Amino acid sequence: MKKFLATLCTVILLVMSLAGMAVAEEKTKVVVWTAARGDYDYMLPVVEKFNETNQSNIEIVYEVYSDNFPQVLELAFDTGNGPDIYYNSNVWNTLAYNGWALPLNDMMTEEQYEFFGGDQNFCESINMRDGNILTLPYSISTVRLVYNKDIFARAGIEKVPETFEEVAAAAKTITEKLSGEGIYGFAINLKSPASSLGRTLDYMMRPTCGLNYGYNFATGRYEFDKVTEIVAFLRQMFADGSTFPGCDQLDIDPLRTQFAAGRIGMYFSYTGAEYGVYTNQFPTDVDWDFAPLTGNGTRVGIQGADGGKWYSISKDTKVPEQAFEVLSYLQSKEVLVGSYEAGLHVSMIDEVIESSEIPEAIKLHPLMAKQDIDGLWPLPPTGLAIEGEDYYSTFAGHILGIPGYEDLEALANDLNTRYNAALDKGIADGTVQAVVYPDFDPMNPIASMK
Repeated sequence: MKKFLATLCTVILLVMSLAGMAVAEEKTKVVVWTAARGDYDYMLPVVEKFNETNQSNIEIVYEVYSDNFPQVLELAFDTGNGPDIYYNSNVWNTLAYNGWALPLNDMMTEEQYEFFGGDQNFCESINMRDGNILTLPYSISTVRLVYNKDIFARAGIEKVPETFEEVAAAAKTITEKLSGEGIYGFAINLKSPASSLGRTLDYMMRPTCGLNYGYNFATGRYEFDKVTEIVAFLRQMFADGSTFPGCDQLDIDPLRTQFAAGRIGMYFSYTGAEYGVYTNQFPTDVDWDFAPLTGNGTRVGIQGADGGKWYSISKDTKVPEQAFEVLSYLQSKEVLVGSYEAGLHVSMIDEVIESSEIPEAIKLHPLMAKQDIDGLWPLPPTGLAIEGEDYYSTFAGHILGIPGYEDLEALANDLNTRYNAALDKGIADGTVQAVVYPDFDPMNPIASMK
């Protein structure tokens, strides 16, 4: 009997021990949702390393979504099934900026704040709202001139053009010399005015006019009359016959296929996209490169860049401390250096850039990388209800020479009237928040917002 009781006690103790081990081994799960499919092969071992080595008993559940990610994410939050951490680069306005992100100010250390660029990389309306940091800086992309070096050589153009006049002259020279072979100087994807002018006019007006989307932060007014020089430059190349025939009916990818085939001398597009496009999507033997964004030769502002956000923590997470530990790991120096060196993003974080080997893509195309002239700009007021055409469609009409759009000055003044009327009405009825920084300096946007 004693032997039986001893054995029973041993069994009970073993069961209790195993139960205790099971409880001890139960990990806190932090669910991460991302739409960055191209990062998966790199991120999978990164996640596995954390799960195997972290001392906080945390397990990252890393899930990749593809189609309709914003809608899937919004539905998940509405039904109480959202992740703890989510990729927000394409859902900023609908989710992170509108209340679905947990403020990070009190979680971050001073060292982290400085690592991510400090006051240089944290900007209201980009990664902050009402002073709350909602996401951390990561990558950067801006617009440059994309040009075919072989076509330039064949046309005898030795200097890469930098001003409006030089680009228009180069486009005309290429067309005059090579159009017989189906090669033209310039193209712009005007089938979608917002896409085409979003990658030309919008980026040019910041350094050339000191405006963002036509908006003057110092005066709190839209001033489209100041951007007519840029619109006239684009119109000139159509008037000269220097543009690729039919580009007004092209989206950006069909335009890229023509460039990849060696039929277009120049166009404007994003530093964060084109290398991947011509490496994977439309492989080409064309010897191409980036050149500086075109201007009038006088800079009044820094060049606007996209970036400053990556992951956010859901405001509804039940594990905020563990989620922040995971976020800190996913955007740690070690992980970001590896991603940058692998060519998965163009870093905007100086310490990451300085600690990395130069990625192969940037060795080939140095202007892909962040430049001293590139930086974040705040956004103008949102939610305006504009009567009539937006400025993209209006200016596209002039660029294409459509009847009724000939008088550029009148078009710009009409846009000022309609946009400012919508702004005033929105502010009056509370649907639009006024955005005015009296001391705004286009050469130092973030600092002058303080």
